Amino acid sequence: MAFDVIGDPAYQDINHRFLSAIRAKKPLVAVHRGQNSGSIVENTAKAVRAAVVSGADIVEIDVIESTDGDFFTFHNGYEGHYFGLDQDILTLSTGELERLQYETFVSAEAEKCGVEKLATILEASSDTIINIDRSWNYWQRLLPFLDSFQCAERVLLKAPVSIQWLEELASHPVKYPFMPIVKTIEEVDLVLSLGGINTMAIEIVAENDGSELASPDLAKNLHDANLLVQLNALNLPNRVPLFLGWDDEVSVLDEPEKGWGLLVDHGADIIQTDWPMLLNRFLSSRK
Repeated sequence: MAFDVIGDPAYQDINHRFLSAIRAKKPLVAVHRGQNSGSIVENTAKAVRAAVVSGADIVEIDVIESTDGDFFTFHNGYEGHYFGLDQDILTLSTGELERLQYETFVSAEAEKCGVEKLATILEASSDTIINIDRSWNYWQRLLPFLDSFQCAERVLLKAPVSIQWLEELASHPVKYPFMPIVKTIEEVDLVLSLGGINTMAIEIVAENDGSELASPDLAKNLHDANLLVQLNALNLPNRVPLFLGWDDEVSVLDEPEKGWGLLVDHGADIIQTDWPMLLNRFLSSRK
């Protein structure tokens, strides 16, 4: 589908960058936590830059807040993996967070590599569309923080569907582009029924073909409403399929048509992946 607008026409002054991107390329490639490989750690400015070099159109990052109210980029729950830390990172102060080091990636002689502040990534990535994930619990403080960067045209907020978070978006004067994570038709209907929110994309989660969200008719209906559709090719540690098992693993290890190809044919406007270079190569070969 060729889009003339994305989302509510009232917000096209904010959404124009996304519109230009989808007109130039479809589907867009969203890279999960940036491109982390070798000495480059996920959720860092280097990972964002590496993702762009690898062909990312959008880069997803995870945001946490220190007990002092400063914003950092990390996916809580991985404290033990990266730091050997048996503590929820959300209970740490700014000073404690700044002392953490990704010790697997550094040595006594190497450049230190620690948890980065969100500001570092926003300042280093002014030419990149950033999808901010896992931040919804902080929106009351995060949204005014984002305002200071004048970054609405290049930031896409993502969250599960909750009246509390939707109301916070609706009441905030800057209408950041929003992509709800939906798992039921009722959640789709709720999001689309509310005004004052710049919903411009929908992330659909369907574990199997028995899901009510598995029908390609839903993607068509969302397109008719001028909304982009994001489908996930990710394979998370919990092994739960995010969209019908059409994922990165089957695409990389078996046949990309069995994963990425099916996502494209289903109507994906954005595919989130951990393998941007391979996905872009596949998309180029399929034209």
